[in-house]
Amino acid sequence: MKKITLLILLMISLSVNAQSDSNNKVYFSPDAKVTYRLFKTQNMHIFIKLNTSNGTMKLVQFSTSTTRDMMQVDLNDIELATGADAKSGRFYLYPTENFYTFLLIDQIDGRIWQVQWSTDPDNCGILRIY
Repeated sequence: MKKITLLILLMISLSVNAQSDSNNKVYFSPDAKVTYRLFKTQNMHIFIKLNTSNGTMKLVQFSTSTTRDMMQVDLNDIELATGADAKSGRFYLYPTENFYTFLLIDQIDGRIWQVQWSTDPDNCGILRIY
């Protein structure tokens, strides 16, 4: 019995360690029905602002030295849900191992997009994954 208990505790501790990754911390509001969320990128000055009701996104850059470097740029300005279908909390972003790539999911119908961000607007966009 003692060996089984020790084995269970060992498996639980390994599971907890596998789920905690200090490099990919995700910060979000505890309110699931908020319209806007900020998602951290691996660039310390850039976040992605997601409209959780319609899937539009902006790249948000902040600066600690000058306001000239602060900006919001459209990443996706096409509404992926409109009218009564646009509900807060519908869309969510997941980081990937790729520095510049996120996955956007429609949590209601399961549609999914690959989101590419860059400091160069020509290299930004989203592609639907079928």
